[in-house]
Amino acid sequence: MSCNGLIWARYSMVITPKNWNLFSVSSALACTCVYQISRKIRNDYFSEDGQATLSSLKA
Repeated sequence: MSCNGLIWARYSMVITPKNWNLFSVSSALACTCVYQISRKIRNDYFSEDGQATLSSLKA
């Protein structure tokens, strides 16, 4: 989804006339997806004290 948002954001700036509404929505989509992915990675690979768990790194 984040790649999709970046592609559409880029496309909205290439076309004539520039579509600022599409750019803002696509940029927000990309930012939200990156944020959600970072939350998932932090939850999956790091314990409560911030140290990487050995069992999650082996999988």
